[in-house]
Order: sequence, then C-alpha cells, then structure tokens
Amino acid sequence: MTKGLSGSFGRRRRKRGNAHVQPITGIGAGSTPVPMMSADLPATRFGQGMFAALAFRDYRLLWNSNVMTQTGQWMQQVATGWLMLELTDSPTWLGLVGFARGLPMLLMSLPAGVLADRVDRRKLLVSAQIIAAALATILAVLVATGLVRPWHVLVLSFLSGSTMSFIFPTRQALVSTLVPRERMANAVALNSAGQNSTRIFGPSLAGALISAVGTAICFAIQAVGLIGAAIMSIRIRVPERIDGPNRVKASARQNLLEGLRYIAINPRLKGLIGLAAIPTILAMPYMQMMPVIARDELGTGSAGLGLLMTASGVGALSGSLAVAALGNRMRTFGNLQIITAALFGVMVSLFAFSPWMALSMLLVSFASGVSAVYMSLNNTVLQMSVSDEFRGRVLSVYLMTWGLMPFGTLPMGALAEAFGAPVAIAAGGLTSTALVIIIAMRLPSLRHMSTVIDDFPAATATSKGAS
Repeated sequence: MTKGLSGSFGRRRRKRGNAHVQPITGIGAGSTPVPMMSADLPATRFGQGMFAALAFRDYRLLWNSNVMTQTGQWMQQVATGWLMLELTDSPTWLGLVGFARGLPMLLMSLPAGVLADRVDRRKLLVSAQIIAAALATILAVLVATGLVRPWHVLVLSFLSGSTMSFIFPTRQALVSTLVPRERMANAVALNSAGQNSTRIFGPSLAGALISAVGTAICFAIQAVGLIGAAIMSIRIRVPERIDGPNRVKASARQNLLEGLRYIAINPRLKGLIGLAAIPTILAMPYMQMMPVIARDELGTGSAGLGLLMTASGVGALSGSLAVAALGNRMRTFGNLQIITAALFGVMVSLFAFSPWMALSMLLVSFASGVSAVYMSLNNTVLQMSVSDEFRGRVLSVYLMTWGLMPFGTLPMGALAEAFGAPVAIAAGGLTSTALVIIIAMRLPSLRHMSTVIDDFPAATATSKGAS
C-alpha cells in the first residue's frame, strides 16, 4: 500500500497474512465495513516484484485453474476452426463458428454477472467448468467416431461459449477477493499473463496434434484440463462476502437494473467499457481468419497455423508480463492505453498482407503484445474502480464486449469470401484504429486515467492471506 493508506490502519501488531476490517466510505454502498488485507505483505519466494500476487495461496489456485481452462479453450479454438475448414472448405463457416462461440457472451453475460453477485462464486465457477468438460467430451466422441457434422460444431461451440459466459465474469470477480488492494494491478496483469501463456502452449500443441493424430484428441485434452481446473477451484477458500442489503432480497431483474445504473452514473466505467469494445468487434476477429491465412495465403497448413498462434501467444505474454512488472508504479496509463489500442489495428492490417511466414509471425506477435498491454491496463483500472457489491455485474458488462465479437466475425467472414481474407482483416483493423483515435479525441478524460491506488475508491474485499 501507499504510505498514506497504510497509516489508516493505525499502529497494529504485524501478523503475516491476516485480514482486518475497516470502515470504508464513498464506495457506493455507504460505509459498509470491507475486509482488507494487512498492509504488511508476506515475504515469500515470489517476492515483491513481477509475481508478487502469487504469494497468496487462493489466488495461486485460481490462477492455475485459469491456465488449465484457457489452455483447453485455445486448443478448442484451433481445432474447431481446422475441423470446420475440413468439413466445409468455407471461410463463411469459419465465421459462423466464431459467431456461435461468441454470441453467448453477448446474450448471457448480464445474467451471469447478476448470478455471480447473488450466489457463491466458487460453486458457480466449478459448476460451469464441469459442464464445459462434458461438452468437450461430446465433441471429442463425435469427431473420433466420424459422426461429426458442421451443425454439431456450431451447436457445441454455442453451448461451450455459454459456459464461458459464466466462467469469465465469475473468475474475474474472484480476483479482487483473493489479493490485497495494493496487489490488484499485479494480480490482474498476472491473470492476463497466465491466460496469454496458454496462447503459446495451447495452439502449438493443438497444431502438432492435428497434424499427427487429428482434432479429436484436442477436445479430449480440453475435457481433462477442465476437470483439473474444477478441482483447483474447489480448493479455493473464498472470504465471506459483506454485501449490500439488497443483494438477495431484491429480484434478479432489480439487481440487473441496479448494476446498469451503477455503470450509467460513472463516466470512468462507461469510458473504459466503450473503449474495450471497439478493437474487440473490428480487429480481434482476425483470429478466426487465421486458418485461411495459414493455408491459402502462406501455404503452411495446420503446422503453420500452430506457429502463428504460438507467436501471437508469445507477444501477448510479453505484454502482460510488462504490465505485471510495472504494476502500480505506472502513475498514468491513459495515453499508453490509447496508443496500444490504435497500434493493434495497424499491426493486424500489416499482418493480413504479409507474404512471408517469418514476417507474419513477427507482426502477429507485436499485435498481440500491444493488445495485451491495452487490455491489461483497461481491466486493472476497471477492477479498482468498482465496489465488490456490483463487481460481477460490472465485469459481466465489460466482458460482454467480447460477445460483440460475432458482429465483427460474421461480416469479416463474408468479406473474406468475397474479396479475400487479407482485405477483410485489414478493413477491420484500420477501422478499429480510426475509431479509437476519434474516441480519444472526443473523450480527453480517457487520456489522463491513472493506476495509482489512492485515485480509486476502496472497493474490494480480500482474502485470508498468503501461504
């Protein structure tokens, strides 16, 4: 913590990893006491640097669960794309797969966020992970037996995306309860780094397995990983929540409207969520066109697809670790967020027309790196700006921006069918960059946001400590 914040705890005997309760005001829910981690952070093998948040046992379990889940998701994304290309030989069908996977994030994120604020978040996370494992098993069996059809892939992609709609906001909402406030930026960045590390291992493993064995094994491994993730999640000790008086007494509809009003009266939240949506809709769908680029433009097949996805993961991991290393030492981030968001669209457009595999890997790596920096900063300040009472609902709206991706994926697939994948990808990337610049010019406050803890209302409950 900062010196001023540490002083508010008074002179206390130091206790490693203990939590204290202090009345915090101005967080939207009145002066409800919020459990806060001790300012005296534990000295562990993780130290106080890049991996400091991993000093906390329950955050480590959540982090490991996240890595297992996301490894399977990336394997699934590569495998379903390649499977659909084999079944249909059509970029339009590739776009439909992305649409089916992303649509539930738009339709179900808000109900998932309300549920995450009303029920035990750990149990909700475990239930969703088990259902996702069952869906992956079904797809593995269909492919292995030769019974799979394009509509099977679409339906199962939709159902899998539905489970992820519950996993994502629930998992994000748990982060702030498992680390102290002064480790929030580090924890969010490490969460992103863990997620992005799976973009290295997952796609490269999927590409190798598809070449050697086929797509069925990828779905089977995803199912096993999700079971492992559920076991990790069961072991997490989540601190008792101190919620607003209307959390369960009010109806789900009232909870939803309260969450939307909370966002509506907060200009910072509206700006952050709006800025998150643009590259997601317009530039990010290039990932769904990767199989076409690998096969038709670069002529490298599934092995080349795996290499491109791996290069993308390396860049994303590097960007996330850079944010984790800097943590709260970055006093302002607004301009950096705008610059990296704009660069992302430019890099995606250059990647689309690259004629060489090595250059394509370099460009996609850089694109993913700047994207990771932009998204980590955006997520960090959002987490630190919201009361825990509304956390699930706010994060569900924030993550719903990913549900808007189908509205970019579907037209990008149609454009690719008509004019070629490079033209479609570049059109999306350059439009994204242009809109980011326009929003930055119209909303100057976005350029002056800060990650300093004292600039935000204290709004987080924290965990039982480190081990």
